[in-house]
Amino acid sequence: RILIAVAIVALLAATALGIAYRKVMVIKNIEVAGVDDATAQKVRYLSGLKLGQSIFDVDSRQIAINLRADGYIKLCDVAVERTDTVRISVAMRTPAAALQHLGFSYLVDGELSVLESSNGQTDFGVPLIKGASMQQTPVGMTLNMDASQRELAMELLEAIYGAGLGELVSEINIADTQNLTLTTRTGQVYRLGDRTNMATKLSLVAPVDAQLSAEGREPGTVDVSGGKYADYIPPESTPAPTPMP
Repeated sequence: RILIAVAIVALLAATALGIAYRKVMVIKNIEVAGVDDATAQKVRYLSGLKLGQSIFDVDSRQIAINLRADGYIKLCDVAVERTDTVRISVAMRTPAAALQHLGFSYLVDGELSVLESSNGQTDFGVPLIKGASMQQTPVGMTLNMDASQRELAMELLEAIYGAGLGELVSEINIADTQNLTLTTRTGQVYRLGDRTNMATKLSLVAPVDAQLSAEGREPGTVDVSGGKYADYIPPESTPAPTPMP
């Protein structure tokens, strides 16, 4: 009985100490790193954290969920410092591409995280990815699409922006992985073939596009799938589809 009584007293004391400790260990500062002051203030609001809240209630997973309300904000880290300060490190996502599905337009970054969505066909001024198998996705989430196509799309976007073609490319079609194509804003369609040697193939696009425009060539098809040269096929030389019987 004595041991039981001692255990109960110890448990009550520990509980009281824990309650007191929670009241002392509270949030006095919420620091936001990686963005300007206006965005930092928005991050503080969206995080759901409150001054005076117990430091033990800080849940990085819940903060990440809360920040999805703004698709442009990318959570990098949540850390508790000096027993009374929460430091939230974030970065701003950059628009890289757009997709359209079931009457919705999606603006995504290079990781295919949804920054914005809107009804109808919206021109976001970035390359439009066509031929993707996808489903509706809320803002702040990674685009819900076929995993292999997601990997391919991210790889292509990285290569396109790495080649400095972000402003020149208007469309990318990934429906056929062996016959990828991109369309420039001049209307020329470039056959890329499969995903191999993509950097070499893309290096031909800008100079060829500039030359064709300087020569006044009409928008046609340019085959760069070999990676060594560009074969321009004017629109009148494009084979007509074989009529069905």
